[in-house]
Amino acid sequence: MRGKIKKITLTNFITYEYLELDPGAYMNLVIGPNGSGKSSILCGMCLGLAGKPSSIGRVTRLSDYIKTGCNRATIEIELDNGKSTSIITRIINKGASDTSGGTTVWSLNGKTANQKEVEKFVRDLNIQMDNLCQFLSQERVQDFTKMNSKDLLINTEKTVGNTEMYENHQKLIELCKSGGGQEKALNDLEEGLIRQRARLDQLQVRMQSMQERLALVKQLDEIKAKIPWVEYNEHVESMQGAKNDKEQARKRLEEMEKELKPLEKSLQQLTERLKLLRAEAKKKTAGPVGGMKKFIEEEDKQYREIQKNVAELRDIDKQKEKFKNDLALLEQKIISNKERLQEIESTTDLDAIKQELQDLNQQAREVVKDIESIRQKESGKRRLLNDFIQEIRNFEYEIKEQSNLAERRLAELSGLHRLSYNATVYLNNDLRKNHQFAGKVYSSIVLEINTTDPRASRYLNIVISRRDKIAFLCEKSEDFNFLFMHLKQKFGNGLNMLTQGPEVLDLNQPIGMEALRKMGFDDYLSNLIACPTEIYNYLCKTYRLHQIPVAFKDGQVNRQDASQTFNQFFIGDTMYRISTSKYTNEKSSRTIPITNKKNPFDITIDLNAVAQLKAMKDKKVEERDALQREMQEMNAEVDPLQRKQDALRNKMKELRNRESQMNELQSQIRRNESSLETKKQNQGDFDKQKEKILIANQRLFRDAVVKLDDFKKHLKKCYSYDVESGFANMEVRAVSKKHLNRQNELDEKKRTHKDFLRTYQNVVEAWNRLKSEAARLKAVAEKTIGCTPKDPKFKKMQEIFAKLPATLLELDDMKTDLESRLEFMDSAADENIAELLERQKTKVSEMERQLAFIREQVTGRKTQMDRLKETWLPALEELADRISVKFERLFNYMGCEGTVKLLKGNAETQDDYENYGLSIQVSFRAGESLQELGGTQSGGERSVSTAIYLLALQELTEVPFRCLDEINQGMDATNERRIMELMMKMSGNEDSCQYFLVSPKLLANLVYVNTCRVLCVQQPLRMDTTKWTMAKFILKKQMEVGEKRSRTNGRAQDNDETEDDN
Repeated sequence: MRGKIKKITLTNFITYEYLELDPGAYMNLVIGPNGSGKSSILCGMCLGLAGKPSSIGRVTRLSDYIKTGCNRATIEIELDNGKSTSIITRIINKGASDTSGGTTVWSLNGKTANQKEVEKFVRDLNIQMDNLCQFLSQERVQDFTKMNSKDLLINTEKTVGNTEMYENHQKLIELCKSGGGQEKALNDLEEGLIRQRARLDQLQVRMQSMQERLALVKQLDEIKAKIPWVEYNEHVESMQGAKNDKEQARKRLEEMEKELKPLEKSLQQLTERLKLLRAEAKKKTAGPVGGMKKFIEEEDKQYREIQKNVAELRDIDKQKEKFKNDLALLEQKIISNKERLQEIESTTDLDAIKQELQDLNQQAREVVKDIESIRQKESGKRRLLNDFIQEIRNFEYEIKEQSNLAERRLAELSGLHRLSYNATVYLNNDLRKNHQFAGKVYSSIVLEINTTDPRASRYLNIVISRRDKIAFLCEKSEDFNFLFMHLKQKFGNGLNMLTQGPEVLDLNQPIGMEALRKMGFDDYLSNLIACPTEIYNYLCKTYRLHQIPVAFKDGQVNRQDASQTFNQFFIGDTMYRISTSKYTNEKSSRTIPITNKKNPFDITIDLNAVAQLKAMKDKKVEERDALQREMQEMNAEVDPLQRKQDALRNKMKELRNRESQMNELQSQIRRNESSLETKKQNQGDFDKQKEKILIANQRLFRDAVVKLDDFKKHLKKCYSYDVESGFANMEVRAVSKKHLNRQNELDEKKRTHKDFLRTYQNVVEAWNRLKSEAARLKAVAEKTIGCTPKDPKFKKMQEIFAKLPATLLELDDMKTDLESRLEFMDSAADENIAELLERQKTKVSEMERQLAFIREQVTGRKTQMDRLKETWLPALEELADRISVKFERLFNYMGCEGTVKLLKGNAETQDDYENYGLSIQVSFRAGESLQELGGTQSGGERSVSTAIYLLALQELTEVPFRCLDEINQGMDATNERRIMELMMKMSGNEDSCQYFLVSPKLLANLVYVNTCRVLCVQQPLRMDTTKWTMAKFILKKQMEVGEKRSRTNGRAQDNDETEDDN
């Protein structure tokens, strides 16, 4: 078989200066007294085949394997490689300092190689020096029996199963671990997302508060912007009356101008006719007649002037009458408004209204102040409430994290001992609720111990036995009896029960702490744990924790000095045990390497911290509830204030309407009185004009009287003139009179037109003033919003204004309300809140994206695990069944019972591949139930079980050789003989692997197979090899046996002779 050892050569290795060993191809019994160097051969095999010092269980530094006084050691191993042989050489050199581990030089078939190349070569030959099922050194025999079910399964997979089985198992474990990490990351991310969403809610509340204030400010700005436009619009509406008056006056003026044109045309026609008539009369009139004509013309001229003045007088009288009517109308209007105003004033005191409005406004401000004060307090309390809620969530999360530690410790117990796990769950969930214990009762001790320094957990794990880790402990004996019987009835045998009181023990330490630290140690192991007093007392009594010092780093303690003071101590990664011979009183030390493998004590739970967190959480819950009640009371206070505010607003609106009505009447009265005063001032103009005309008529009449006398005299002279001249003049006078009447009518129309033109001009001036005021108001309004009605954004402003009140009164009320609310709102808004909110939204979105990504990974991992499980689990179950069948058969040959079961991890944990294991269960006595291999069996029974398990693997394995170092230690004579017979029988097969069985003795009368080779190891330090040879030794022994037989035969003959004499 490839991989079997053909030759071993050791040079300057441990005690050997030079050793050359030629083993057989099957069973090799390596025998010799204790201390002769048997185990050193196995050490050389392990190190020479790229094994690690930790697999040996002795010292961990390579330089410690070099013979004392030498600088290097050489190991050479020749292996069967099928058609040829291969030689692996390892040279171990000492390091530059005592603390150095040394260096190694490798060669493979005479060529220099590195360790990875050698490891690959050895692995290809299916040699596994770290597998206890193939290489079981003396120091690790007990480690095999202490192997938990998980380690046993892994080592069995490596030894018996194919490479794919072990690799698939490791992949499943890694996927589970990564899955645990992913699940934890998923849970952490979900918890973190809850906190970040709560933070987002807080920021949104703050953002909402800021947006509410900004909305109020914006609304106030919109109201302030609309007020000028409302004033402008109301002014424009008030201009409509003036515009109508102006339009009516313009139309009247145009009508009057139309009426003047026909008159002017008619007058023009009469003027032309009169001119013709006068020309004809002039021809008929000559001499005195011509002078008469001139006289008549002058008379006509005066007559026309008189007629004109009379017409003007009549017009003045008409205007004066109209003026009087207008004055009367204004006076009547003023009187009516005054009566109406007086009627309102009689029932209303304007000053009282103003004072009442001022009081109501002050009350409204106070109400708003109270409301905003309550809202401000409520807002502050709401923020405080959100902070409380967040703190409570944080406490719950931390408590959950600590509780998860307790669950992890409990899950670790499930892998350590399933029966104890079930009993612990039953005790905590059922018994404690239904039974009142007299004293303290602790479930599995491993759940109650916490290390104060995490580095001490691995020391504690190696000191406390597995059986005590899973033990239950009671303070009172009555509780012990009750629990023992109850759990035994429910779960059967297999549980360990202890009892220990809380009394104060006298724990004497070898040396004080000051002296301990001077030696380089950090502390005693007892000072590095925290647990209940009863458990502490038991551990100190049983394991002497108070006498085991600990140094966490290598090189800080002198081992020789420590060996003189302590029987057990820890330095770095090594445990040292000092034993004293009962015969020679000499001290010998044993070193046990400590690995950094995961152990139950790595998981620490701070119970005080959990209790403190729960107390802090309860306090915060009480504060939160009190705060919520305060906020409810505040909301109850706001309701009546809001009703009072609405009532005040309605009353203020009513008073302002009355005040506005009075102000409007007073304004109309002032305008009417102003117009009346102006008209009265213009009244004197009519009298002056009339007086002026009358004076002019008096003068004309006087001139007419004088001329009349002259006319009488001239008439007498002209009487004799031709009568035709008289008729002509008469016609001229008639036309002239008609012309004069038409002229008077036209003049009157022109005067009316002129007067109305002045009125129209006054109306236009008033209109222009109103228009200027409108332009000013419009400019103010446009400046307020920063645009004109022609701009596109004005339409948007109109949409905004449409949502606001329409009247100045309502706008003013709303403006006062908003200013009051803003006065009591926090003006110091966080300008960065929008940026913080956006960042928080981005953070939450990123966490949600990560959450989706991790969930996708978890789904992919589970799919991959299902595929691997379909390949790995059926093959493993088949392998476990085959091993169990062979194990049971071999145990039956021993007259005992035994089986091997496949443990499928924690039933409550899905896919618990890390805790899959093989359980060896044995029974050495009739009627005894099967017990799991561990602390309940004696050392010999454990050795027998180990040997049979290794033999059960024989037919299933493909390893080239196995090494067993003193596996028969502690066995009774019967079991030892049966085991040796089995091993001889199975190793004699042609397809058997090579065995190296180390034992201090050969069994007498044992049938050794022909293929067995016995390798004797002597003690070179105790014998003079120059005076001793094997041939002399055998001859001497043969002579001693012959002499002994001769003496026995001689005594027998003497007895026969004596009997004959008798």
